[in-house]
Amino acid sequence: MAHLMKIFKTVPLSTFINADQIEFVPIKGLGLGRSVDENIEDVAVNIGDKVFKCNLSLLREHSMYFSKHETSDVVLNLYIANLSADTFETIYEWIFQDMMQLKRTDLLDLLVASRQLGIDKLTARIWECLTNTTYFNELDAFQCLIEARRRNLSVVSTLMMARLQKSFLILVGTCEFGDLSFPDVETLLSSNRIGIHTEQEVIYAAMLWIYRDPETRLPYLDKLLCVVRFELLSVRFLEQLELINNFVPEQVVHERILLSICHRNSKDMSVQRFKNIMGERCWVKDDLCPYVSKLKNHELLTIAAFLDYLKVLQSSGCHQWREIQILSNNIGYVDKEKLQHEKSYVRPHTETADTDLNCDSTSDAVTC
Repeated sequence: MAHLMKIFKTVPLSTFINADQIEFVPIKGLGLGRSVDENIEDVAVNIGDKVFKCNLSLLREHSMYFSKHETSDVVLNLYIANLSADTFETIYEWIFQDMMQLKRTDLLDLLVASRQLGIDKLTARIWECLTNTTYFNELDAFQCLIEARRRNLSVVSTLMMARLQKSFLILVGTCEFGDLSFPDVETLLSSNRIGIHTEQEVIYAAMLWIYRDPETRLPYLDKLLCVVRFELLSVRFLEQLELINNFVPEQVVHERILLSICHRNSKDMSVQRFKNIMGERCWVKDDLCPYVSKLKNHELLTIAAFLDYLKVLQSSGCHQWREIQILSNNIGYVDKEKLQHEKSYVRPHTETADTDLNCDSTSDAVTC
């Protein structure tokens, strides 16, 4: 374990910076305009030390919160947790405008407030914005995910998690990925959408997360292994994986290998069905990836090569995710023919813990 910790510490995780972010995003308003009838300001809404003169009938028409508060008072003191005066002002202005340019950083505040006030149309417009790939890209989604988790907005964070695709490997090398909770990592690594060159990268991403805090996270190993697509890994890789300082217990490896072989050799599995299984991940190609040629030759991906690639991504900047290509045939760098014909598993005799993954338990040397 100590040796693996030294290896993973060779990659200084970078702080996530989204320099690709658009500051303002457009959201369609109700567009009621400020006609004479609608501009009747018959109630004062107090939020903190600010007072807003508003049209009570409009508030009741568009907000379930106000519609349930029947009152003839000319002053309403609004006490709603986390609802700021600026957010309320934006919401009230939204009623009149056809289109508004909102700060991206204000979207979650508006989403929370619109739900608290029961303004369903505004809530729907914000959801539309969060799912709009033109104004809200993958890096924006990851940033929103982190903020949503901080606020315990599980629905938002789940939605943002599903948006991560080509940016996955870039995010793996960040401190923010290392700080994700186990449920988040489990959800992310089980996603069909994450962009990878090979399933081996998923194994190493899990290892990188675990070895940020091995004492606390090693108990999650078995559950993380359950989200790995072992049918996409060769037996040779699995048997070498077992030898990495017992990162994966021998019994677990053998069980996964047997299940994988049975899965591949099922008699009712047609060729097309096999291809569908192979395409469960989002396979990508990045010209900066140093081990693509090795994967094409069905060579094993080493820990060192994977970590070197993370360093390349860190130095290339956040814009690199746009250059990563999704393979049109959605088939990654896996030896399909070899996988289909692996009929049995015979564990080779090994004298040492040295492996083709270049993780030597007796030396700090790591080779690519």
